[in-house]
Amino acid sequence: MNILKNFEAIFVVAFGIACAANVAYDAAAPKTQAPVVAAGSAKTMPVVVVSAKRLTPAQKVASLVEEQKQAAPVASL
Repeated sequence: MNILKNFEAIFVVAFGIACAANVAYDAAAPKTQAPVVAAGSAKTMPVVVVSAKRLTPAQKVASLVEEQKQAAPVASL
């Protein structure tokens, strides 16, 4: 049990050092240019509207039966 506590402490210390190094690296990195925006980016988000009727329960069953008929020969390979 004492070994697990030591591993936990080593992990926490290593994680802390890694986080501190990341912050120090980001602070020291030169920020020379602004972020580049793609030329073709749209100002508004495109919206897709799908207008279709839902299948009736009978149509769903027929669709499943047809799908099983097509999948049965593939499964036997």
